[in-house]
Amino acid sequence: MANRFCLLLALCLVTVAPPGLGAVELLPHRAVYRMSLISATRGSQVVGADGAMFYRFAQACDGWTIENRTYLRLTYEDGADAETVWNYASWEANDGLGFRFHARYDQDGRIVERLDGEADLSEKGAAGTARFVRPAEKVIKLPKGTLFPTEHMRKFIDVAAAGGKSLTEVVFDGASLDNPFLVNALMGPLSQADADALAAATG
Repeated sequence: MANRFCLLLALCLVTVAPPGLGAVELLPHRAVYRMSLISATRGSQVVGADGAMFYRFAQACDGWTIENRTYLRLTYEDGADAETVWNYASWEANDGLGFRFHARYDQDGRIVERLDGEADLSEKGAAGTARFVRPAEKVIKLPKGTLFPTEHMRKFIDVAAAGGKSLTEVVFDGASLDNPFLVNALMGPLSQADADALAAATG
C-alpha cells in the first residue's frame, strides 16, 4: 500500500450544516481547470507545459459518479513535445459499500494503460475486496476502514465542520494498480479572497 500525502482543496461544492444540525449535502457540479508550468527541477529538460482538466461530479439514482478527463502537453529543451490524456470514470453506491471504476492513459496517441474493475466492502468500517479485470485479472484485499472517494470526501467534510485539522484514511479509487493508498488530508481556513470568491460563486 503506497503512502501519499495530499493537501485537499475542495474538488466538490458542498453545503455544510452547523455541527449537530444535519449531514453534509454534496452538490453535483462540473469544473474546468487550466494547467501551466511555473517551474521545473534542474535536469528535467522540461521547458513548458500546458493542459486542462475537465471534472464532473454527478448524482445517479443509486449513487455518485465521477468523470475526469485530463490533457497535458510537455515541451522539452530539444523542442520535442509529449502529449498525455488520462480518462477516469467511477460509480460509488450511496451507502459507500460498492464501487466501479474505469481508467485509460494515452501517450502521444497510443494507449499505455487501461484499468477496469469493481470493489466492495461488506459493511461500514469492514474489510473488502477489489477485482481488476483489466489490464489483467487481479484481486486486492482492502483492509478494514478502507473508504471509496465520495465516502472519504464526506468524512473529510464532517471532520472539517467539527473543527478538525487533519484526517488520515485508507482510500481505494481504482485509478492505478497502486491501490489502496494512505491519504493524509489537512484542513485550513480559506484566505479572505478565496472565501469571497467562493461566496460569489455559490450565491
